[in-house]
Formats: sequence, structure tokens, C-alpha cells
Amino acid sequence: MNVLKVSMNTIFTFLLTAVLCGKPEAARLHATNSNFLDRMCAKTTYPQVCVSSLTPYTSTIQNSTVHLARASVSVSLDSAQSAMTLVTRLTSDSGLSPSEASAVRDCAPTMGDCVMVLQKALDTMVTTEEKLAGDWMQMDNVKTWVSAALTDENTCALGFTGGEKAAAKVLKKKVNDAMQRTSNALALLALIGPGST
Repeated sequence: MNVLKVSMNTIFTFLLTAVLCGKPEAARLHATNSNFLDRMCAKTTYPQVCVSSLTPYTSTIQNSTVHLARASVSVSLDSAQSAMTLVTRLTSDSGLSPSEASAVRDCAPTMGDCVMVLQKALDTMVTTEEKLAGDWMQMDNVKTWVSAALTDENTCALGFTGGEKAAAKVLKKKVNDAMQRTSNALALLALIGPGST
């Protein structure tokens, strides 16, 4: 019984020490990763959106410009898919005004294309991540697709001229949010250069 008690005490002490000793290192890494994110996001058009949307991925991003750009394209894709889901739902909404219904109909193909090209960009970044910084043809493709997605989002947003009702207003906001994330993704992709990790 005493041996068991001593063993349990020893194990508990060891685990407690490991946890307490590990915390400062974890805190230091988190601070370093957050610093990197702040510095890189300061180079984008929408730095606050950049930080808030990418903070959940700091442990994955670490201090890698390639990982950062990939996470930003992923966040952009998620946002575009959310807008596309709403576009699809609103195409059958009979409560929209004629101008709103027309804007939504026009948005459907452009947002569909937007999601498709962002998915292509992300897939390329995932499959060629190790050599992406040195493969300029692949990098150019990724940048072209993300730029095309931004054009699609902008085209969709321009269809809403103001004064929309609730549903269309929500869609316009979703598209604008997607535009900001895609703009940031494009800026972060531009930071990848030879030797980037």
C-alpha cells in the first residue's frame, strides 16, 4: 500500500512539474507566433481582419510565410463558401425586390467560380507546399486564381447598390467579408519569396 502511495505521489509530482515547466515554453511559442502574425498582417489591406481570422491557426502557421499564406487562402475559401451558400438559398427567395433578385442571380455564377478557383489555389498549395516558394509557375497560378476570386467577389458586391432589405444586406456583408479575406490572402501570397518556409 505504502509503495503504491509513494509511486502515485511520484507520478503526480512528475506530471505536475512537466505541466508547470511546459507552460512558459508554450506561452513563449504562442507569443512568438502571435508576433509573427501581427507583423505579417500589418502588410495587408485589412490587418485587423487578417489577425482575427488567422489567430486560431497560429500554432499551425508558426513563423512560416508559406503556412500563413495557405491558412489565409483557406480562410478566404471558407468565407466565400459561406457567401455562396446564402446566394444559393436566396435565388429562390420570393421576398426579394426585383433589383435584389437580379443581383442575387448575377452573383450565383460569379461566386460559384470564386469558390472553384480558391479551391484550386488551396489544393495546389497543399500538394506542393514543400517546393512552393521555389516553383514560380505554381505560385503564379495560385496568385492568378486568388486574384480571379477577388474579381468575382467584387463583381458580386457591385450588384448591390444600397438600400437592400435584411436578407440581401446579409449577403452583401458576407461577400464583403470574403473580399477582405481574399484581398489579405493575395497580399500574404506576395510575401512568399525564394527560400521562404
